[in-house]
Amino acid sequence: MIKKSFFFVPFFLICSLFISFFLELDSAGGSQKDFISSWKYISDLNHDLSILNTQEEDLIGGYSLHFPLHYLIISRLNFFLENQDFFLRTFFLISLFIPVVFYKCLVLKFENIEKEKLVLLACLIYLFPSYRSSAIWGNVHITGLFFLLFSFFYYLKWNQNKENSLNINILLQVIFLALAAYTRQYYVLLFPFFFIKYLKFLSIKNFLYLSFFTFLLSLPGIYLLTINNYLFTGLVQDRTNFFSSILVTSSIMAFYLIPFIIILFFSNIDFVKKKFFNKKSILYLFISIAIVLLFSNFFLYKDNIGGGIFLRSSRHIFNNEIFFYFTSIIGLFFLLSMINNKIENFCLILLLLLSFSTGIYIFHKYFEPMFLIILFCLFDKEITQNFLKNKILLVYVYFIVYLFVAIIQSKYHLI
Repeated sequence: MIKKSFFFVPFFLICSLFISFFLELDSAGGSQKDFISSWKYISDLNHDLSILNTQEEDLIGGYSLHFPLHYLIISRLNFFLENQDFFLRTFFLISLFIPVVFYKCLVLKFENIEKEKLVLLACLIYLFPSYRSSAIWGNVHITGLFFLLFSFFYYLKWNQNKENSLNINILLQVIFLALAAYTRQYYVLLFPFFFIKYLKFLSIKNFLYLSFFTFLLSLPGIYLLTINNYLFTGLVQDRTNFFSSILVTSSIMAFYLIPFIIILFFSNIDFVKKKFFNKKSILYLFISIAIVLLFSNFFLYKDNIGGGIFLRSSRHIFNNEIFFYFTSIIGLFFLLSMINNKIENFCLILLLLLSFSTGIYIFHKYFEPMFLIILFCLFDKEITQNFLKNKILLVYVYFIVYLFVAIIQSKYHLI
């Protein structure tokens, strides 16, 4: 079954992407409008780089919230600016290689897992509505993902041997993560995770050299924040609050974890009992329930924009947030269970939970496929390799349904 799927699934998914491209589908919603405003920004940058220091949203289509690397790169390529359709076609074709780079990372991480299964896992990205819309409409999201994946690739190459010298893999990992952050600034939150890992293996001298090198890479960002503080202050809003953002992000991450947890229940019940039904799990469950009960007293999420499918469904179907709180408990419980007695795992989970806590609207698109990539590239394979042992095609059923729901939602706005 796996052998047949190895050929059929990637081919079918890529064909569906081409159909979506020619139909100009926007399954995530909003990407087409984003492209219109970002294209104006790119054109403006092509004529006048000084608009980088403007803080007037109307002048640059509201994109002063983003660091400008993606827009700068395209604005320097005149052959794209002369033909918008050529740019979209080229960008779409390049975007098809995102799962290929992800697959290369998975091969480094899971040497003992059949490559067919790794191909199937990597191709899941083709199903995510945000990826599909971003690929079709030339979104900055794709550029950031390429940089992020290259960063993870070189980290995983270093992680195979964990050398204590400051080698080329470490330097390339830091450079590509910096480029990812200059494309989507929330990727900067991953730096503490990597530095905790490097602190454990590098000598103090090499760690200080690496820290100084990273500081040099940060100087352009500091300069951009100096000339345009809206890149920071624009992200501080009042659409939600700190406590609510933790519940929303944990609920959204639960959405992506659920199909893999279901696989474990069906295929490896002994591992489930060992990992999720022990004394420590009871503590994690108590902590998760306590956090949700406490934070729910301060819950605030304005309007019907973003918030994740569970919050939207809870409000629409039940006219309250009770179901949403339940999914937040699920998310927190399984995230805590993945700490696995390692400080870097705890740091990674904490950074994910805090990643969108400045009061902005929180969307699924921020997490896809970022969370899937982080889950399988950075978390311990002691847990994640069990997600790949059996029935991965059941995950496809889950995300195919999700894709169809997203397409229907983008067209008819049912919830």
